[in-house]
Amino acid sequence: MELRAFPDGSTPIDAVRVDLSAGTVDFRQNEIAMASAATVDLGSSPAGRVVITGSTAILSFGPGKNLTRLVRFANAVTLTHNATSLILPGGANYTTLLGDMMLVTLDSAGNWRVRLGQHADGRALLTVVPVTGNSGPVSVTAGTVRYFTHGLLQTAASLVYVGAGRRGRFRNLRVVSPGVPGTDQFWKFTLQNLFTDTALTCTISGAGSNQAQDLVNSAIFAAADRWSIKVEASAGANPLTSILFSLDFEVLD
Repeated sequence: MELRAFPDGSTPIDAVRVDLSAGTVDFRQNEIAMASAATVDLGSSPAGRVVITGSTAILSFGPGKNLTRLVRFANAVTLTHNATSLILPGGANYTTLLGDMMLVTLDSAGNWRVRLGQHADGRALLTVVPVTGNSGPVSVTAGTVRYFTHGLLQTAASLVYVGAGRRGRFRNLRVVSPGVPGTDQFWKFTLQNLFTDTALTCTISGAGSNQAQDLVNSAIFAAADRWSIKVEASAGANPLTSILFSLDFEVLD
């Protein structure tokens, strides 16, 4: 059984097909254009596929309940993450590229979430790049502060820092040392962004474990930002060399 529409007043097109034997419904979905704005009311779209034109930043996909839309972007547009009403991959603002596509859903409380997405070339919207390394053989002695990246350890962050290169977010800091700080001593590790501490930090302490991690906090970097890891050794800590470290870098552009 078919339900047909007459968009031009004379030529019929299939709008809905119902398979009575299987009890299924096939909705024919057109793509319509909507201009970008602070609020793009996807719920008002009479089609399941929407192409968003323009470059105005988007703060909301509008009101409604229990909807699904496939959205394509014709321009670079910044979507502003909201932890309740517009939940984006990675929990951060996202600037689209030409041809980006997203499957977005609206729940019964009126909150939108991006469920899936990909770039025009098929890459995932959120690409995770592992960053790993070893600080090298130079020693961190008791009571000192040092800065390191892979193979470099110095007294100043400006001597070792590395450019992020892309807008993204660091998370999941893990460090492993050959030894332990010693009883009542510690080594504290903090990711820095241009000489400033970020929330991403962890501490190896005592004479037991030789590793630590921060799997909760994260830090967003602009493409031009530079990172290094700061290590602080307590006054009586054992010397520290060859620090193994790893982070996840989520590309957000």
